[in-house]
Amino acid sequence: MTRPIAIVWLLSAALSACAQQEAPTPPAVAKPKPAPEKVYTYVEQMPQLPGGGGERAVVSQLMRMLQVPKLKEQPSWPRTKVSFVVGSDGRIYDEQVFLTDSIPEYSAAMLKAVRALPRFIPGYQKGTPVPVKITLPFSCIMIQ
Repeated sequence: MTRPIAIVWLLSAALSACAQQEAPTPPAVAKPKPAPEKVYTYVEQMPQLPGGGGERAVVSQLMRMLQVPKLKEQPSWPRTKVSFVVGSDGRIYDEQVFLTDSIPEYSAAMLKAVRALPRFIPGYQKGTPVPVKITLPFSCIMIQ
């Protein structure tokens, strides 16, 4: 009578050992990255600063916040293009400054002014907030 108990014990030990073994894990499947949002250059309702005013208000705000560095030789302010993206949440990213004369101090000052802009009211296309790239021609005569 001890034999059937021994067989049952062996079977239960074998089954529990099989249950404790890790099941083979399936190979990791890479999750597809979400497609980056399309960045528009023109939409039905363009982004604007709180209070409105369009591009003119943005340029005025940049002029107020711009702190021009003092250099040994003060060249005139170069013609500039400022470009940035206003995200669907109104935040600014991907700031770029394009200068005709490469003066790093001016580029840094302009980028600092762009980054200090307040959060925008986002642009809308078909009733949905979307990212919009804004490019502004910018020139200024420096007053000494």
